[in-house]
Amino acid sequence: MELVKDIQIFYFWDVNSGELSPTFNRIKEVFSNTQLLKFNFLEYDKAYKEVESFLRNQTLDDLQTVFIGSGLGGYWANLFCSVFGIQTILINPSLRPSDISIRIYPRVVFIGLQDKVVNYQETKKVLGNNARFIFLPYEGHELKNVQPVLDLIPKFVNTVSG
Repeated sequence: MELVKDIQIFYFWDVNSGELSPTFNRIKEVFSNTQLLKFNFLEYDKAYKEVESFLRNQTLDDLQTVFIGSGLGGYWANLFCSVFGIQTILINPSLRPSDISIRIYPRVVFIGLQDKVVNYQETKKVLGNNARFIFLPYEGHELKNVQPVLDLIPKFVNTVSG
C-alpha cells in the first residue's frame, strides 16, 4: 500500500505501548499524517484536560480525520469521538472505565478473539449497536497483522465523506 498523506490520524496509545507499538508504527508507515497522543491516560482528570486542549488546538476535519485507539487508548478515543464527533476506529478497546453515555458516531471496532487482556463481550455490551464489529479470530491484544485496519481507514473516510 502506498503512503497516504491526506488523512489525518490521531492514535491513542495503550498502556506500555506508545512509539514502540507495532500497530502505531505500521499505521504511520502508510498514513504519514499520524500523530501519537502521548498523555498519561492513567491520570484521568489531567489527561482529559490536556487531550481536550490539545485537540481543540488542532484543525480537525470530520471527513478527513480519524481517531484510532488501542487497549486503554480505545477508551480515550471513544470518549473524544463523542466530544468532537470524529470518526473512530477502536482496536481491542478497554471500555470498562466508561460510564459516559455513548453518542452515535461512526465507529469500527476490531476485536482479536485471542485477546487475554480485554473482554470483548463487555466492549460489545457497552457499544451495542453503535459500532460495527470486525472479529479477528487469530489475533490477540496486540495485533500481529495490522493490514485489516490499514485497509479500512481510506474506505471508512470515503464512506463517511462520500
